[in-house]
Amino acid sequence: MPNDKLKSLTDRELHARIVEIVSKKRTSDLLLIGALVFMRNNQAFQRFGYYSLAQYMRDALGFSPDESWKTSQAVHLICRFPNVGELLASGQTHLSHVA
Repeated sequence: MPNDKLKSLTDRELHARIVEIVSKKRTSDLLLIGALVFMRNNQAFQRFGYYSLAQYMRDALGFSPDESWKTSQAVHLICRFPNVGELLASGQTHLSHVA
């Protein structure tokens, strides 16, 4: 939605749109984490020439160095303690808390 369309929204409509975007982002983040867990478990990133999941996220996916490190740490933690993934999915914790 271009910014000119946002200008025509009331404050309540704008708030509702932002809430919708955040919800979609959380869902997308969980899907990404799930896919990265699978990639880590299968070491698939190595078949693309990357030595670590963090390097794959940084160089192939365009993550910042900080974001790739934190996300890879969360993925490793979820692989070791699957209940952490359940806590993320339920909203009881956040990615920044587990990294």
